[in-house]
Amino acid sequence: MQTCNPVRSTPHVGDCQSWIQRGFNTAAVFAGTFLMGLAGPANVQADEPAELFLQQLRAAEYFDVALDYLAHLEDYPGVPAELKTSVDLEKAQVYLEAAGAARVADERDGYFAEGEAALQNFIANSPSHPRLSEARMMLGTRQLIRAMVLMQDPRMNDETRVKAREEYLKAAKTFDTSIESLREALKAMPTGAIDPEKNPGLQARREQYRGEYMQAQLQAGQSRRLAAGTYKDPAKEGKPLLEEALKRLVAFSEKYSSFPPGAKATLYRGQVQQVLGQNKEALESYQRVQELIEDDRLRIPKIEAARGTIQLYLAEKPPKVKPAIERGQPWIDALRPNEKRAPEVQELRLALAKAYQMQAKASEKPAERKAAATSARQLLTAAKAVPGSHAEETLQLLAEMGVDTTVEAPKFERPRSLDEALAAARTMIESADQMGRAEDLLKQKLKEPDADQAAIQKELDNLSTDLVSNRENAAKILQQGLALVKPGDDVAQINQGRNFLAYVLFRLERFREAAAVGEFLAVTSPGDPLGLSGGVTALNAMQTLSQQASEGQREEILTGLSSIGSLLIEHWPNEPAVSAARGSLIAVALNQERWDDARKHLDNMPDDAPDKAYFLRVMGNLMWNRYLIRLQNDPEDATAANLLPDAEKDLITGLKPVTAKALTSRELDASLVLAKVLIRQGKENDALKVLENKNYGPLTHADKGDQDFQLKAYTTALQVIVGQMTAEKADIKALTAQSADIVAKMQKATAGKPDAQTQMANRFKALAVEIRDQMQGAPAAKKEALMTAFQTLMGALAAANDSPETQLMVGQSFAQIGEGAMPNDIGPATGKAAEMLTKATEILKTVIPDIEDPEQKMKVQYQLGRAERLLGDYSGALKTLTEVVTFKQTMLTAQEEAALTYEQWGIQSAATPNRAAKAHALAIRGSRPDAKGKHQIWGWGTISQRTSKNPAFRESFFQARYHLALNRFLEGQAEKNDAKMRDGIKFTKELKVFYPDLGGKAWAPKFEALVQRIQTAVGDPPVGLE
Repeated sequence: MQTCNPVRSTPHVGDCQSWIQRGFNTAAVFAGTFLMGLAGPANVQADEPAELFLQQLRAAEYFDVALDYLAHLEDYPGVPAELKTSVDLEKAQVYLEAAGAARVADERDGYFAEGEAALQNFIANSPSHPRLSEARMMLGTRQLIRAMVLMQDPRMNDETRVKAREEYLKAAKTFDTSIESLREALKAMPTGAIDPEKNPGLQARREQYRGEYMQAQLQAGQSRRLAAGTYKDPAKEGKPLLEEALKRLVAFSEKYSSFPPGAKATLYRGQVQQVLGQNKEALESYQRVQELIEDDRLRIPKIEAARGTIQLYLAEKPPKVKPAIERGQPWIDALRPNEKRAPEVQELRLALAKAYQMQAKASEKPAERKAAATSARQLLTAAKAVPGSHAEETLQLLAEMGVDTTVEAPKFERPRSLDEALAAARTMIESADQMGRAEDLLKQKLKEPDADQAAIQKELDNLSTDLVSNRENAAKILQQGLALVKPGDDVAQINQGRNFLAYVLFRLERFREAAAVGEFLAVTSPGDPLGLSGGVTALNAMQTLSQQASEGQREEILTGLSSIGSLLIEHWPNEPAVSAARGSLIAVALNQERWDDARKHLDNMPDDAPDKAYFLRVMGNLMWNRYLIRLQNDPEDATAANLLPDAEKDLITGLKPVTAKALTSRELDASLVLAKVLIRQGKENDALKVLENKNYGPLTHADKGDQDFQLKAYTTALQVIVGQMTAEKADIKALTAQSADIVAKMQKATAGKPDAQTQMANRFKALAVEIRDQMQGAPAAKKEALMTAFQTLMGALAAANDSPETQLMVGQSFAQIGEGAMPNDIGPATGKAAEMLTKATEILKTVIPDIEDPEQKMKVQYQLGRAERLLGDYSGALKTLTEVVTFKQTMLTAQEEAALTYEQWGIQSAATPNRAAKAHALAIRGSRPDAKGKHQIWGWGTISQRTSKNPAFRESFFQARYHLALNRFLEGQAEKNDAKMRDGIKFTKELKVFYPDLGGKAWAPKFEALVQRIQTAVGDPPVGLE
C-alpha cells in the first residue's frame, strides 16, 4: 500500500498525489498475505517496543486492533511516556493509513474525519508537546490529501470544487501557522554546535524543526497553487492565488535551492509560471531543476520538469519538436522499475507522444515518419496500461492514430469464493501465457527483413495491451478471492492462490509485490512444493530488483535477497531449484564485502555443485581485486599480500575442472588473473606454467580470445620475463630474446589494424602500470631490481628499433615506472623516480613533433604534461596542458591535471604567500582565457559543475569538490583570511545536504580530515562535521 506518512516524514505534495492515484485499492501484497490465512493478530513478545508493535499492526492493516491498542495504552506496562502523551497523534496516523486502504468512499471520508478530529484534539490539548509541530504538519498534509481526493471525484461539480478549494486553503492556513511557530522555536535554539550531554535530544529536534520549517514553507505555496487549480479557468479566476503561490515559491526556492525542498519549489514555481503564461520564466525554472545534481529524491521532480519543458516547446510558434523529444526520451530510456507506473511518468509519456506525433506529421521522410509514429504509439500504449487522470486523453490520441480503443478489457464478476477465483485466474493465466508466446513470435517476425513492420507493430501493441490487461485482471480476481478466506479454510487452496498471485505479479514486473507474496508463502509453508515455488519467485523478483536498483536502494534489496536465499536453503536444501539461492547468498555476501560469509556459503556448497568452480573463480578474482584496492588505498600496506595465497588457491581449484574443449573467455580471464597473482608473489616460473597450461593457458589458447585478450596475455608474459630478469643468475640475453619474440607476436596480432600503433602503445603502458603496481609494497631491493630489469628491457627494445613508434612506447613506459617509484604524486620526484621521469620527458618531447594523428598527439602531450608536473616543472606542465585543452577542452583528465598543477604549485610556493594564494585561486576558477574570455583551463569549480549530473563521473565529481574546498582553505591560509578558510567547511556542508555519504569510503574520511584541519587552523575545536 502506498501511503503518506506525515508523522515521521512529512511528504511533499507530489508524494500525496501518488498516494491518491495508487492508494484507494487494497494493497495487493497485504491482501495476498497478512489478511488471508491469519486467524488473529500477530503475536508480539511482552517486551517488544510499543512503537514497533504499532508499526507492525499498521503494516498488516490491522487498523481496528491498532486503535484498540491505543485506547488501552495505559493498561500496558513499559510503554514510553512520550507515546502515552501522543495517543491522539498516533490515532491520526492509523486513521490516515486506513483511509488510504479503504475501498468505499464513505468509509474513507469517515477515516479522514476521525483523523482530523484526533489531530485537532492533540493540537488543542498539547500546546507544549515536543511533537506539536509534527501534528500540525500532519494536519496540513491530511487537509491537502482530502482536497486532492475531492478533485479526483468522477462526479465533479461546482460544489465539489468549492469544497476542495476550502480544504486547500485550510491546509495553507495550517502551514502558515506552522511556519510562524517553527520560526520562533528555531530562534530560541542555539545556532552552533550542541553539547549532547548537556542538551540530550536537542540536536535531533533542531534538525527536525528545520526540516519541518522548510516543508511548511514549500507546502504553503503549493497549497495555494492547488487551490487555484480548483477553478475551471485557474489563470483567470485563480490568478490572485497563483500570484501569491509564485511569490512564496520564488522566495523559498532562491533561499533553499541547495536543499531538496527548495529544488521541488523550483519545479512548482515553473508550473505556476506556466499556468500564468510566463513561458520564458517557466522554461528557466524547469531548466534549473534539470541542472540539479544527481539525487534519487529529485528524479520525479526532474521528470515533471521534463514534461513541462516539452509542453512549452510544443506550444511555441513553430513548435520546437526536436528539442522536446531530446528532453523527454532520455528519461523514458532510463526509467527504473519503481517509476514505470508513476503518474508523473504517464504524463511525460503523453507529452512526449504528442511531440512524436508532430514529428510524424511534419517530416517529409517516410522512414522518419514511420519511426516517429511507432514511438508515439508505444508511449501511448504504455501509458494506457496504467490507470490515472491521463487515461482519457491517451485513449483519444490512440484512436486518432487508428488504434482500436473501443475493445474493452474482459469483464469478470467478483468471485464468491476462493475456489471460483482460482478457476477464473487459472484460465486467465493460461490465456496470458499463450499471448506471451504469440508476442515473442511477433517480435521475431518484426526482425525479418521483408516484414510489414507497421502492421506487425500495430498488432504487437494491441496484443501487449491485452496481455497486460489479462494479467492485471488475474491479479485483481486473486486478491478478491484471497480476501474471502476465513480461518479453517483449506490451506493448500489458499497457498495455490498465493502462488498464482506471486507469479502474475512477477510477470507484470511488480517485483516488490511479487517478492512479498512469494516470501510470505515460503515462510508459512516450509517444505511444501508451493512454498518452494513462491520462494523461487521471490528470489527471482529480488534478483531483478537488485540489478535495476539505484545505489541508494541496492543495500536494502540485497538484504532482502539474502533473507529469501537463506530461507530456501534452510527448508529445501536438496532441491535443484535452490542451487541459485546458494549462488545468490554468495553474490550478496561478496557485494556487501562480507568475505567470511561468502567463504562459509562457498564451503557449504557441495563439491559436485555445477556452479562451485565458477564461484571459486569469482572468489579468486575478488581476492585479487581486494588486494589491488588495498594497495591503491595504501601502497605501503604489507598485509594486503596476505590475500594472494587465498586468491591463488581459489583460482587453481576453480580452473582444475576446465577442459580445452569447454574453454570460454571467462576461464581464460581467470587464468590470466592467476598468472598475475603468482607474479605478485614472486612465482614467475609458476606463472609461466599457467600461461602455457594445455587446458586453459592464455598463451596456449591465445587464438580463442579476441585481440585485446591476446595483447593482455603477451604483456603478462613480458611481465614474467621482467620478474625473471631480477633473479640472481638470470640469462639476460636469452630473456631479452624471448621478449623480442613476444613483441613480434604482439605486432602480428595488431598487423593491418588502423590503430595498431595506439594498441601497442597502450599495452606497453599497461605493462608499465603492472610493473609499477608490482613495485608497490615490495621491499626496496626488489623494487630496485624491477626498475633495473625494466630499464634493461626497454633499453634493448629502443636500441633494436629506433622508430618513432617504439621510442614513444619506451617514453610512455618510463613515465609510468617513474611515477610508480614515487611515494605519492604530490611533491617533485627525486632519485630513481626523477631519473626515469626526466628520461620520459626527453623522449616524449622528441617524438611529439613526428606524431601525425591529432588525437594521439594530444594524449601524448597530456602524458608529457603530467610527467612535467611530477618533476615540479609547473610552468612547463601548464604550457603543455594548455595545448591539450585548447585542442579538446572536454578532456576531463587534462582539466584535472591542470587544476592539480596549480594546486601543487601553490603548495610548493607556501614560502611566497602571494604566489601561493594566486595559484590556489586559479586552481579553483581556472585560467588561460581564449579570445572570448572563456577559460580554457576550467579549474576545480567548473569541473565539479560539469561532472555533477552524470553518475559515470561520480568519482571525478567528489574529487573536484574535495579539491575545491581544499584550495579555498589554502588560499585563505596564504592570505591569513579566516572567512575564506571557513569556506572550505561551508562547501563541504553544502555538499553533504545532497550527498550524506560524501562519496562513501573513498572520500568521506578525506572531507572529515579536511574540515578538522580547517577548524584547527582557524582556532575552533576540531570536531569535524556535525
